[in-house]
Amino acid sequence: GFFFGMGYWTRSNVEICLLGIKGHPKRISKSISQLIISPLEQHSKKPDEVRKRIVELFGELPRIELFARQHTPGWDVWGNEIKSDIRFAGKEV
Repeated sequence: GFFFGMGYWTRSNVEICLLGIKGHPKRISKSISQLIISPLEQHSKKPDEVRKRIVELFGELPRIELFARQHTPGWDVWGNEIKSDIRFAGKEV
């Protein structure tokens, strides 16, 4: 896997979005900006724009949002404040 900064948004401090990649997906767009300007939402909630840009960048590939606060169509989710889509050895985590 490989990680790089996808974008930044802010409340009182800048928050960073890290994007982890498995394999060698092809980037399908070169026009994705890393700066995200978004209205204030629920505490620590990623702006919808983050997920939109990730799909724009790599297309319709399997993806998971870690530390998710909501279910988003097309995404698996994991987080301590949401019912996770991930199971290990048949157990929900």
